[in-house]
Amino acid sequence: MQPGLDMPSQPQKIPLFLRFKERSVSGAFVALTVLAMVGWIYLLSSMFARFVLWFFS
Repeated sequence: MQPGLDMPSQPQKIPLFLRFKERSVSGAFVALTVLAMVGWIYLLSSMFARFVLWFFS
């Protein structure tokens, strides 16, 4: 009876760890994507602001 009771506890630990690992990897990917988008928006907006200041000066 003891090995039968011990078996269900082990498969519950592994999917929890894998689920956390998958969430952390996808979270890091989303964070990198958002960071890249913010960088491009900042770059393009600063270039546009310089062009407007150059055009009206």
